[in-house]
Amino acid sequence: MDNFVNRLEFLLNNFDHTASSFADKIGVQRSSLSHLLSGRNKPSLDFILKINDAFPELSLEWLLKGTGNYLDKDNTTTITKIIQTPASPPISSTYSNDLFSNDEVVEKPKIATKEIEHFEQETNTVIKEEKEQEDPFPNFAFGSNKGDIEQVVIFYKDGTFSQFKPR
Repeated sequence: MDNFVNRLEFLLNNFDHTASSFADKIGVQRSSLSHLLSGRNKPSLDFILKINDAFPELSLEWLLKGTGNYLDKDNTTTITKIIQTPASPPISSTYSNDLFSNDEVVEKPKIATKEIEHFEQETNTVIKEEKEQEDPFPNFAFGSNKGDIEQVVIFYKDGTFSQFKPR
C-alpha cells in the first residue's frame, strides 16, 4: 500500500471500525482522523504511537512505510485471539448455531401479544383524540353560498392578521 491513507482505510475495514469508533479506540479527536482520511493532514508521531498502543499486533514498518506484512510476526498471540474469538450471531435475522451444523434453526424472538395490544390501544386513543379536535367549530353556522360570507380574518399569535374577501 503506497500511502498512509490507504493503510488507515485498510485498518478500518479489517478491524471492522467506523472512523468514529477507530478514533475513540486510539484516543484521538474524530476530526483529526477525518483530516487524515481526507488527505488534509499527515499523521504525527503521536498518532502513529496511539495506533501502535491500541493495536500492538500491527507492524510499525508496515504502518509507517507500507512494506512487509501488516501483522507483526512476533506478536501473533494477539491476532490469534482476535481470530479465535467467536463472532456474536446476528439478532435481527434467523441463524443456525454454527456454519456447518445441521441443528435446528433458531428463530428471532417474537413480540409479546400484550405489548401489541397496548400499542394498538394507545394508537386508537391518539386517533380518537385527533378526530375530536378536527372540527373546532361544529355548531358554527357557515353560509350556504358565496353571497353569505363577507370576509374572513385570521389572527396570528404574533399580533398580525390576514384578511380575505370573496370575489
